Amino acid sequence: MAGWNTIQASGVTYPQLKTIRELREINTFIDAYRQQHHRLPHTLAQLADVKDVENTLYISDGVVYDGWMHPFAYRVQGTHPLVISYGEDGKPGGVGLDTDLTSDNPRMPRPSVTLSQFLGLPSAQDMVPWACISGALAGVLCFITARPALFTRQKAPALILGWLIALAAAVFVGSIITALHVPTGH
Repeated sequence: MAGWNTIQASGVTYPQLKTIRELREINTFIDAYRQQHHRLPHTLAQLADVKDVENTLYISDGVVYDGWMHPFAYRVQGTHPLVISYGEDGKPGGVGLDTDLTSDNPRMPRPSVTLSQFLGLPSAQDMVPWACISGALAGVLCFITARPALFTRQKAPALILGWLIALAAAVFVGSIITALHVPTGH
């Protein structure tokens, strides 16, 4: 929960959200250009002729840029235009923030961040060691409480019940900590 809040608060997914919005608007501008000129534009720079483009898209020196300031790729295949953003890394393929986004996909994926991308965030650097320390302490506690003598047929139900109670208590305490953590924006 704290990791998700960190991602949302840091704005790391903003360029992806911006690119998704821009792709939808580029489709609208391509349709408007097609209606005005009765053909598809040869380049995205030709969309500058369409009303309100300059207020919506970032066009510089005849290049239209995505949310990461990488140029959009544009192709026309017959009568079908295709606009592509290659994600944060600017290369074809990828996952998380590096996912390719296209004008063909009306249901773009939810903005996502892979574990390695999350671990690389400056805002997550303090969180990762504490999560590792907490996990290590929880593991030590599990090994201390789980003794081989407890694993008998007669004691198994009591042991399982104890684990379930501990799990419920951990979820309860975690929920309280999360509820207290979320409003502060930490």
